[in-house]
Amino acid sequence: SSVPSQTQVGALPSAAYLPQLARARTCARTMSTSVASAQKRDPKLQARFQDELKRLRKLGANARCADCEDGDTRFASANLGIFLCNRCYGLHRAVGTHVTKSKVLALDTWSEAEVAHFAAVGNERANAYFLAKLPEGQERPGPQTSDQKVAYFLHAKYEARRFCADGPPPWEAGGVLQRDETASPSQGSAS
Repeated sequence: SSVPSQTQVGALPSAAYLPQLARARTCARTMSTSVASAQKRDPKLQARFQDELKRLRKLGANARCADCEDGDTRFASANLGIFLCNRCYGLHRAVGTHVTKSKVLALDTWSEAEVAHFAAVGNERANAYFLAKLPEGQERPGPQTSDQKVAYFLHAKYEARRFCADGPPPWEAGGVLQRDETASPSQGSAS
C-alpha cells in the first residue's frame, strides 16, 4: 500500500494525497485573502484601522520618519512596519515592492494584519534591526539630505541590508523576540 503505516515515523504521504494537500493550501490562502478583502471593503473597519495607525504614528520614534527623521509621518511601508515622510515614501516606491510596500496612511486601505504589524514593529524596533551594524561615524540621512543620497542609503539599508543585525528580523518567523521589551535597543544584552 502507498499509505505510510503508523510505524513509519516521518514518512511522507503518497502521491495520491498531494492533490488534496494542494487544494487545502489553496483553500486556506483563498480564505485568508477573502478575509483581508472583506476588511478592506468595510468603511467602518477601515476608519478604525486608520484611527489606530494615527495613534501609533504619534508614539515615540514613529512620530519621525524612520529614514530621515523628518517630523511629518503621513506615509508608511506596510511590510517593513515603519512610518515615513512624504519624500522617503516616494523613494521607497522607487526601490520597488519586492523590498517595501509604501502606502498613504489616510488614503489607502489596510488589513488587520498590517495594522498589527505596525504595532509589533514601528520605527524604533525596525531601525534597531536595520541599522544594528551602521558603521560608527556614518551619519544617517536627515531632512535636508539630497534625494540621491537618501535613495542610496535606502538601497543599502533595505535592499542590500548592509547594516542589518545577523539573522532574520525579530518580528519575522525564525527571528528571536527580545523578552525585555522595556530595554532600549542601544542598551544591548549581556549575553
